[in-house]
Amino acid sequence: MQIQLNTKSSVHKLSRLEDAANNAVMYIFLVQVALVTTAVICIYILGYNHASNYKYIYFDNYHGSRLYLWLERWIVIFLLLNNLIPISLYVTLEMINVGQSYLISQDLLLYDENMDTPCIVKNSNMCQEIGCVTHIFTDKTGTLTKNEMKFMKFVLNGNVFDVKQDHEFVTNFGNTDVDREQLNNFFMCLALCHAVVIDRDQQLRAESPDEIALLKGLDDMGITFKSRTSDMISFEWKKQLYSYDVMAVNAFDSDRKRMSILVKDQNSGECLLFCKGADSIMMELCSLTTVQKEKADKSIYDLACLGLRTLCIAVKRISSGTAAEWARNWKEATASLENRAEKVAAAGAAMELDMELLGITAIEDRLQDEVPEVLAELSKAGNTLWMLTGDKEETAVNIGRSCNLLENDTKLFYISGALDHKHFVDMVNSAYFDISENFTPGVGYFDHLQPQEKAVEIAIVMDGPSFKYFDEDNHIQRGRLLFLGQNCRSVVACRLTPVQKQQLVGLVKNDAVPKAVTLAIGDGANDVSMIREADVGIGIVGKEGRQAANTADFAIGQFKFLKRLMFVHGRWNYIRQSKAFFC
Repeated sequence: MQIQLNTKSSVHKLSRLEDAANNAVMYIFLVQVALVTTAVICIYILGYNHASNYKYIYFDNYHGSRLYLWLERWIVIFLLLNNLIPISLYVTLEMINVGQSYLISQDLLLYDENMDTPCIVKNSNMCQEIGCVTHIFTDKTGTLTKNEMKFMKFVLNGNVFDVKQDHEFVTNFGNTDVDREQLNNFFMCLALCHAVVIDRDQQLRAESPDEIALLKGLDDMGITFKSRTSDMISFEWKKQLYSYDVMAVNAFDSDRKRMSILVKDQNSGECLLFCKGADSIMMELCSLTTVQKEKADKSIYDLACLGLRTLCIAVKRISSGTAAEWARNWKEATASLENRAEKVAAAGAAMELDMELLGITAIEDRLQDEVPEVLAELSKAGNTLWMLTGDKEETAVNIGRSCNLLENDTKLFYISGALDHKHFVDMVNSAYFDISENFTPGVGYFDHLQPQEKAVEIAIVMDGPSFKYFDEDNHIQRGRLLFLGQNCRSVVACRLTPVQKQQLVGLVKNDAVPKAVTLAIGDGANDVSMIREADVGIGIVGKEGRQAANTADFAIGQFKFLKRLMFVHGRWNYIRQSKAFFC
């Protein structure tokens, strides 16, 4: 039942050439109807009063309705002129599509040895459309980056520690600024609050590579995850085994942006709620003084400027009675047959309040091979590049600079940190009027109030919490935001939900003048909505599963293959189809 409710009908996509062919056939059909109708009228004019002269039309001694004869003649003449409709054109186009799909799938330069994956064509209709793309929407994690996470640093009480260098110092409690209980709870949260399982080969398996990276980092510090069942989880620290009963688990999702687990110590009977998640959510759920919040914000900002992904770690001590009552409410919510997801989320949110912030983790994710070069070539070819990610703004901007989305002299316009709808509109209007006055297409941005040596390119930096104030029904707002996106070299949109990614793709796809051809590329389940929305969807077969690849029109192993797919196969395919259509 749940699977059926979450299943959506597949989206049928047509290339521009196929759409032109359909329109041409429709016009030809209308012309044919007009010719047939004209012929029947002529027969009526010539033979109505002289039926004996047209025995091949009028039967001998026929005294029935003339309407029947005219209808019969109309059908006969229509069949005689049926060759006007080029049915064979569709067969030819489909044969070309099949041939092009074969050539793409057999291209060894699109073969990824690491994943043992060639380029897979799932929608042959889009083979020529990839050569007409004007706007590219890309995810960051797993698409531009390798999705090979490494636990690099963590922060406790404002002190930054390096996992590789400081692990012995920290685990031996050599730092007097770190409370022993806080440190214990911090590492316990990392060891317990996750969805990792151990397979038969003793390998760690999880939906998110972040969780595996954290556990591997803990293992380097002498804390080893040992086992997990539906109601028990254990880890080993300093040769001592710690086991906890699992009372409830609130899984991570794109709306909650956090995960929590309620556990009970098998030895002491103490009940603890551990939680980890994005700082934009966790800061509001933790009890922090002004000084503590400022210190945490500074630490997160410093780590984000290094291009690291951050998570906030928190704990809440709960009495056994309260824990049992909450676990009972959680189990009732999970057993509900109606609005189960909403009830489970509400049960979790009821307990995830007034938590104690323990620390912050920082994970590194390196860029894939040739990403900066490929993005530079795509931009040079006239494509507008959009990076849509759920990461923090500073992290997204830092990655954008390292992969050539943003150059050193690019002028950035920020549409982020909006407090309300009016604030968001003011930021959009400010950027709109500034760019309208100082930007010249094909030349660049030149601030007349601050003369500079040369014109520079511009980029937009936007965040999801501000974009939620975007009014889709306001045509002025839609037009101005689209104007910003179309006149920029690139757009970096951070803190986005999957629905917001889809909205941005739909805005450009439906409103751009002249008509834009959009391409969306991603690797995870949270990218499926924008891949389905775009004219051309490309999925990367990565470490987050094959949801994106299964939904997309094309599946590739690495981002760098996009260059050859567009510049070589896209161009060749469009030329072949055009010759078949017009010649």
